[in-house]
Amino acid sequence: MKIADLQRELATVRERGWACVAEELEVGLNAVAAPVYDANAQVIAALSVSGPSYRLGLERFEEIAKQTISAADAISRRLGWVERG
Repeated sequence: MKIADLQRELATVRERGWACVAEELEVGLNAVAAPVYDANAQVIAALSVSGPSYRLGLERFEEIAKQTISAADAISRRLGWVERG
């Protein structure tokens, strides 16, 4: 992957609020992740959901991402993060 490709991917992740991998790390394994914020709105961790590609297919990424973001936001709020509109 070229630097420009990575920069585009990071911009996409920032814009939609979640990241994913589709069999990039291991054949048959997909994952979705969302950021966890601290009280200063700094990303300090990520919450990831992974599963076999036959259960967590590409068509489920957005659905799973919404649930993952919700859980990551709940963790962030417990850490003092105040969601900003």
